Amino acid sequence: MEFASPFAFVPSDEKDIVVEEIYDEDLEDADTSAAVQPAPEAAAVLFVAPPAAPAAMPAMTPAPPAFPPFGGAPGAPLRAQVDALADAPAPAASAGSGGGFFSDLFGSVRRMASGAPPPPAPAPAPTSAPEPRAKAQAKAAHLLRERAHRVQFGQRHEVDSNVVAFKCAQLASGAPIHTGDVVLCPGCQVALSSLSNIAVSPEGMTWTCEFCSIVTPLDLVPEEVPKQDIVDYIIRPAPTVVADQDEISIVFCIDISGSMCVSTPVEGRMALRGASRHGLEESVREHGVGAQYLPSERRGVTYVTRLQAVQAAVDAQIKAMSKEHPNRKVGLIAFNKEITLIGDGSVAPITLAGDTLSNPEALRTAALEFAGMTHAVKDSHTMLTEKLFGLEETSATALGPALLAAVTIAGRTRGSKVVMCTDGLANVGIGSLEGYDTMDAEGQGVVDGFYESLAAAAQHAGVAVSVISIIGEECKLERLGRVADVTGGDVARVSPLTLHKDFNSILAKPLLATNVSATMFLHAGLYFRNADADPRKNQFTIELGNVNEDSETFFDFGVRREYINRKAAAPAAAAAEPAAAAAAPAAAPAPVAEARAAAPAPPPAPPLPSQLTELPFQLHVKFTRLDGMECLRVITRKQPVTTSAAKANANINVAMYAAHVSQNASRMAEKGDFTNSRGWALGARRMVARQMTGESSTVQQAEYGLFDDFMNDMDRSARTSSARPTPVAPSASAWGTPRMQGRSDEEAERHYKAKKASSSVFKK
Repeated sequence: MEFASPFAFVPSDEKDIVVEEIYDEDLEDADTSAAVQPAPEAAAVLFVAPPAAPAAMPAMTPAPPAFPPFGGAPGAPLRAQVDALADAPAPAASAGSGGGFFSDLFGSVRRMASGAPPPPAPAPAPTSAPEPRAKAQAKAAHLLRERAHRVQFGQRHEVDSNVVAFKCAQLASGAPIHTGDVVLCPGCQVALSSLSNIAVSPEGMTWTCEFCSIVTPLDLVPEEVPKQDIVDYIIRPAPTVVADQDEISIVFCIDISGSMCVSTPVEGRMALRGASRHGLEESVREHGVGAQYLPSERRGVTYVTRLQAVQAAVDAQIKAMSKEHPNRKVGLIAFNKEITLIGDGSVAPITLAGDTLSNPEALRTAALEFAGMTHAVKDSHTMLTEKLFGLEETSATALGPALLAAVTIAGRTRGSKVVMCTDGLANVGIGSLEGYDTMDAEGQGVVDGFYESLAAAAQHAGVAVSVISIIGEECKLERLGRVADVTGGDVARVSPLTLHKDFNSILAKPLLATNVSATMFLHAGLYFRNADADPRKNQFTIELGNVNEDSETFFDFGVRREYINRKAAAPAAAAAEPAAAAAAPAAAPAPVAEARAAAPAPPPAPPLPSQLTELPFQLHVKFTRLDGMECLRVITRKQPVTTSAAKANANINVAMYAAHVSQNASRMAEKGDFTNSRGWALGARRMVARQMTGESSTVQQAEYGLFDDFMNDMDRSARTSSARPTPVAPSASAWGTPRMQGRSDEEAERHYKAKKASSSVFKK
């Protein structure tokens, strides 16, 4: 557990909260508006801040804007407002505004905040004959909805350095295993730790929870209390002993459809293995004929097909693994209109075709029974190479069935990997994406359901699926990339000539653990600001699935309003006590008084965060090790507190905060909330930009430069996605919004990379 700043920022007054205000014109050119801006003024308040009471939902919902009166009160029921609007004349447009509705609306609010006089009212427009009431009501309802949508372009976002990171690389190092069961607070489910407040008396031990102040008796001896701030608990022991990363399986799933024969010119003449498999060049050489060229064909170049590039890249990996990881098992699956289970080359290949490709159970059974993955690569690399270069391009693309078979075969060993390499759209068998955009919701749901279940099965088996798409063709990376996203794999669009580099990157990062989830616990006075979090709760879980050393996740927190305002309210409450006592009724009858005396006293209210010198944080990480053991790691920290935002933000870890912004904004965009995603990210960039002064370090400035460039690319992608019209038949799947489903492969790749961005991306 690491913090983005050495201090947790806890405002002692609402005016100390750092709020960035984003308007529609800010989002029109976000590439330049992230430059250093003056600190936002508290006067121009457009929206209600996040709610005070834990039982209330957070307020990123706008408060009613200052619309001209139309006959209905702003807080009136929608039906009453519609009736009032239907009976009232339509408001005239502002003359000479030049900026449209947004400029008029937000300009008027800013004028009111600054005290500037409003513009003169325009002359009334000539009225036409009254419309029928039903038609007027429909128009009025549409107007209300339109205004509710447009007001979203004014946003207020809390942005500061209150971010906590969990870096999964920590799972590679062991932690002390605590014997016995984990002891949880009955109020907030925080675990007893070495930092807990424990009192020892003749009656026994009691624990006053440092998060919610509930007092719990402990039936423990002092030796049973955790002694370190990081401890592991064993949930379930390993069912079997599994070998290390040298004995995992790597399955290359190779597209050999007809489009894989498309070639790319490479300078120079070179001999490529597989280039003469059709016998053409051999036949030419046998007859003593020199190189043949078309009239406009370039000389001195070699045309490399996509399949040749894949073969060369896979061959390089096989040779490297035979030396560096000789005990790994490496296998091949090729697919066109059929799928061919080749394995390690030690047995005859098995071809699956026809109706089998649409039957997931038949595919799974065939893959489970396949016996061609028994040899280590040190013994099979010669056979593998022969099978690899014997592949030829032809026909269609049964990608879905091939991916299912690959996951099933790799799933025999936890920690294994599947590398899918394709250049086209899945169009044969189960998971076919041909005509996806024109399918009805039921049809899209069937396709999405297949990839959802496949991703879940791979995650459960501890298999990471990576998808490599060759640039030049669209393969619906939005759908395929989701499997990689869930299983901890990579998503990449590459040139055929750089495939070997991407294979190196994918295979160089072994899985550390599978089925990983991280649950953060906060002090009762704090709440979560993550896009997916419920701010009414003091705990938030992020499912990480399969993780490697680069996997990171982040928790964003703020201070609840009632804990900020309670300090000011305390004197008033104390003054009201004598008056309340004087107005109290006479003493209750004895039985009632006895019942009241027997009732347990309510737990004391937790202290104000601003009154603490340190705030407690606890993280519960559930994970399955590669040997199958299920563990719970409990990490507890205390972070120094400051009431100065400037002090906390000045020491910000820019790379860590940038990775958090990238991930959180991606999750917001994934739900289709492009406006808030772009606005929040822009506000975060402005906050960091203000820290880049002469006192900031050269490391911070370099990291901010990478952050700004990265977010500019991400913002352009979000603008493109938000401008795309919604498909006619949106999918019923939970995998993103209809707009997300229509993204190009380039946009999808950028999204998945942003969603998985780690701190290392922003470090030189």
